[in-house]
Amino acid sequence: MRVALVFLFTSACVSELPVLFPYDGGMPVPSVSGGRFLSLGYRHTCDIRAGRLRCWGEGADNALGLGDTMLRKTPSFVDDATDWASISTGEQHSCALKADGSVWCFGSNQAGQLGVGDLLPRAKPTRVTLPHPARSLSTTNSHTCVVLSDASGWCWGANWEGQLGLSDTHPGADQPSPQPISGNAQWRLIEPGQGHTCGLQNDGSLWCWGRNDGRHLGLGVGSPQQVRPPTRIGTRTDWKALSSSQEGTCAIANDDSGWCQGGSFETGITEYSVPTRLGTASWHLFRTDTFHACGLQLDGSLWCLGRGIEGQLGLNDLNPRGALSQVGTDTDWVDVQVGRFHTCARKGNGSLFCTGENVDGRLGLADLTRRRAFTLVP
Repeated sequence: MRVALVFLFTSACVSELPVLFPYDGGMPVPSVSGGRFLSLGYRHTCDIRAGRLRCWGEGADNALGLGDTMLRKTPSFVDDATDWASISTGEQHSCALKADGSVWCFGSNQAGQLGVGDLLPRAKPTRVTLPHPARSLSTTNSHTCVVLSDASGWCWGANWEGQLGLSDTHPGADQPSPQPISGNAQWRLIEPGQGHTCGLQNDGSLWCWGRNDGRHLGLGVGSPQQVRPPTRIGTRTDWKALSSSQEGTCAIANDDSGWCQGGSFETGITEYSVPTRLGTASWHLFRTDTFHACGLQLDGSLWCLGRGIEGQLGLNDLNPRGALSQVGTDTDWVDVQVGRFHTCARKGNGSLFCTGENVDGRLGLADLTRRRAFTLVP
């Protein structure tokens, strides 16, 4: 099977998150829809354990939120708060969501991706001013989007290619404060890629906007290279989850089938000009970055493809894969996330494993040695 890009994080109404792992015992964290407990940036990694936020890896540009620019080889708690509910990392910044719906960001801010009203970096989590509590959050290289409790969508940060969905003209100005997505739609989920963004509205329809030179938006051959207003993709209303990356977007339908649109990894995978089904597998989760992707099938098995030269596929070699390859035979995986050159995955017992590039400690293994197989994070 040949694949191009990514999937998932399921949305739902605001609810209390169940105890997921042994280390969460004692206090479930009330969460927003589809809380993300693990996220990988370009050179850093963050996760949430029992409501506490941890980060590790390259600390340049304050990417770890620890108040300094030092490298960390092992996970370090960002603060003493125990109500963190979701984390999303960008290239050199991160944003996180608390159980009360407040949004906090830290790190690099050259395009306003922190949403705090200026272009100055923040060394510690800083609250973003929003008109209502947020129920979902996702960030990418240099822009961030949220869905608020009233189902309105807001984005901020880089906007050169129209990725904020403001229906403005090229070149759009970067926005250091949250801006409402044009159209007054009711949103369920919004997932930014690098130069484009896609979202699911409450009726299950798929909408995209921004850069389209690699058919990122799924509008077909001959579509404009840039589309600034939110534009509907097809006529389906059975989409339940999606995720965007640098070169495209993938979605999961209600029947657990996976569909992708956009460009290829460096292994020569076909570019999809419209949403195209990826074989017959049923997917729980599928995540991608610029050069590789990994996903979980419904049986809990882990699969990866794409660039492998840094060991990010976890297949115990440095070879690329042009088709999905199963990582081992275990079927107790519950989460997987990918960064630019590394991958981390979590099992049902809460244990965390990482593989790939590690020159800056992004694997959290107390050293700077690259791994080619998933290795337990102490």
